[in-house]
Amino acid sequence: MTITATMPDDGLEARASFSESEGDGSMSVRWKEGDKLQLYFVQKDIPYKATIPVTTISEDKKKATFKVKVPDEITSGSFDLYGVAGGTEADDTDPRRVVLYDKSIYQQNADYAFRYMEDKNIPILKFAQKDVVRAENISADVTMQHLGWLLALHIKNNTGKNLTLKPAITLHSSEQWNYNSEKNYYDLVNDKFVNASGYDCVWTPLQTPLQNGQAYTFWQWVASTDEIPDMELILHDNVVSTEPFAKSGNVLRKREIKNGNTCHFWVQFESENNFIFTRPFTDVPPADISNGGDPYFTMDDIRFWAGEGAKKAALVIEWHDGKYPDALVWGYRWDSDATGLDMLREIVKADPFLIAAVADQWGGKVIGGIGYNMNKTGDHYLIINNETDKPKYPANGMVEVTSADFDHIRYSDASDHWQSGWYDGYWSYFVKDDRLDAWEYSNFIATFRELEDGSWDGWSYLDDMNEWNGRPLGNEFAPALPD
Repeated sequence: MTITATMPDDGLEARASFSESEGDGSMSVRWKEGDKLQLYFVQKDIPYKATIPVTTISEDKKKATFKVKVPDEITSGSFDLYGVAGGTEADDTDPRRVVLYDKSIYQQNADYAFRYMEDKNIPILKFAQKDVVRAENISADVTMQHLGWLLALHIKNNTGKNLTLKPAITLHSSEQWNYNSEKNYYDLVNDKFVNASGYDCVWTPLQTPLQNGQAYTFWQWVASTDEIPDMELILHDNVVSTEPFAKSGNVLRKREIKNGNTCHFWVQFESENNFIFTRPFTDVPPADISNGGDPYFTMDDIRFWAGEGAKKAALVIEWHDGKYPDALVWGYRWDSDATGLDMLREIVKADPFLIAAVADQWGGKVIGGIGYNMNKTGDHYLIINNETDKPKYPANGMVEVTSADFDHIRYSDASDHWQSGWYDGYWSYFVKDDRLDAWEYSNFIATFRELEDGSWDGWSYLDDMNEWNGRPLGNEFAPALPD
């Protein structure tokens, strides 16, 4: 019998060899020499097991062929065929049940890098082919399916000193979600896990300090429910401790998950017992960040939308002033035609805490100052040329000035976001029409920027006039929140 096994087209695409791409943590996976399939022939509820190595691999490594002798006990009629790539051996007492990887050894070694997963045949994929007819020469084309997904926990030390993590780190929920508990099995025939799911995903890191500013990624392959419930990160003084040492200052909200994807969780430590998730977790492919930007922020993460219509675009504003959150994102909806200026106008009109200073220039409007009332208290206004007795209040979020004024504007509250300039600094304008694309510095003002459905506009303040291509956006966006 010849089996041609094809990898899925999405997500990780298959077990086999994979590596971490520089900078974005994405996966490159393929069949490789030495890979094996665990096969289970089932006829009249009687299972027969076979383990076979790969015979040939296609040039693009997306397909592999395997040759196997059908068990002598199957002499005629039809049978069902099940296969698994990756993971451990089948349950000796019932070969229809796949044993998930030995998590206890995984934790004991405290090795959470990609190399461990490759060495231990992770991730795990499966296929099922029903009613195969016994014949002299049998060919079967199968497509592998993911049994789980990869979880990346990114921990950054922002404490100002070395940080030694506690012996046990737990991603915990009050609801059951994770099937990776020790001695769990997957029933190939009935397409379900044998044991109940658990509440935690656990890491036991080596006690090597993280330097200040250093980040480390803990990886784990996870088989779970289709929806991930609300999560919090918990530290324990030891692996068997039931009382937590500390809990994250916030909770990640539930969302659906798709097998074969990589989900990223970001945590930042401000002290040994003070840490938070810095963004929603995501399983989307990373955007091109060769010219700045957040690789994982999507329109699904936007909380504040202005306008109405079927088309959508995103607006990013980053002040680079050291105040957190720095790069905020709004959404814009419209029908028919719209420009970058239209989007900015509608958003500053809709958000009472956002303000923009604009002027007539080059046949349109130029943006010379942008502010945001971070504490969302009191009225905000602009002071031009230190004329405190003549405050300029916004009309629909905008204040009309001249371009010569841009270098001489102050905001009503110095503790909030504000940047303005024309000769002493300026707001650089970046655009792209697909989230996955790289940001491009715009040679046109927003008046002449034609939006498409799915466009992204970015305003990034630059205080160095020797740089003519703007200041790239940073790599951490945050959603602007409604009032």
